Amino acid sequence: MIKKNLYQDGLFIWIILLILQSGCVHLGMSLDTGAGTLDKEGFQGLYGKKYPIKFTRTEDSAGIKYAIEYHFSKTDPYHHHIVEIQFSEVGSLLDKVGYEKAIEESLTFRNPEQHQQYFPNLGARAQYSFLGAGPGGAAEQLVFTTTNAAYDVKILVSHLLPVSVDVPEVGLKDIARYIDQSILAGRKR
Repeated sequence: MIKKNLYQDGLFIWIILLILQSGCVHLGMSLDTGAGTLDKEGFQGLYGKKYPIKFTRTEDSAGIKYAIEYHFSKTDPYHHHIVEIQFSEVGSLLDKVGYEKAIEESLTFRNPEQHQQYFPNLGARAQYSFLGAGPGGAAEQLVFTTTNAAYDVKILVSHLLPVSVDVPEVGLKDIARYIDQSILAGRKR
């Protein structure tokens, strides 16, 4: 019991640090990018009706952030499935020079399949990071520049689920494609 509580407390702190790390940066970006907005219905469509979600959008002087929380019957307060999405000015999350250097380095030690996993063909450029895993949980992120080079977007997924709960089948790439297509269609962030 003591080990479980220490593990959970440590995991909880780790998750909070990941979420804090994904904080928004607002650099004078325009909010008026077209008609409509990214909304709960669009994200619920990605998850499907089997996985009910809570959707929040916050905007303040720090920027714009979305949070999507998958709702399920919790037997432990540490159980969660959270997606956080941050919009920033192009180059602030994924600068072109650093990205190209990371690709060159990746090609020297990864086979093409592994390389494609870490640098998927999404938007103008994209980079995946696996942040960690433990019993029943994991955290990962994808940072990409939208196809129209309007924004850098960071998507962070963190989950710790009981064995009895299915992990939603929606992945980082699905979320990124939805966001990119929505921005191209003229929806506001």
